[in-house]
Amino acid sequence: MVFRIRWIRRLLRRNLPELPQDVAEKWYRRLSFLYLFSAWNAFGFTIYKFRGGKLDYSSLAGLLTEEEAKKSKALIAMEMYRIPKARVVTAHGTSIISDEEVINEFLLETEDDDDDAEENDVQNV
Repeated sequence: MVFRIRWIRRLLRRNLPELPQDVAEKWYRRLSFLYLFSAWNAFGFTIYKFRGGKLDYSSLAGLLTEEEAKKSKALIAMEMYRIPKARVVTAHGTSIISDEEVINEFLLETEDDDDDAEENDVQNV
């Protein structure tokens, strides 16, 4: 195997012009970054395959209750960003699977309570 690599190296050195040192170092850094990026993606893919394609670690480890595990990702994001109403579009590839309105009732109730409290504050002044 070493013989074949030396043969290719001699062929390249004979047919390609010599690179200046600074250009060679620049390309060495670029290729090092490309190698790092590829290795990181390969590592992530290996872990993904090892886990059997299951990415939700919190439910696998038992950190979520059954009620929390049943919530859709859209509802979780709505609670996190405090959005009371949202339109959720589910797509697979280039086709739309579903299009629905999602209402977070808990946030609507708390917003109504906040509005009532603000009205009372204004009346008391």
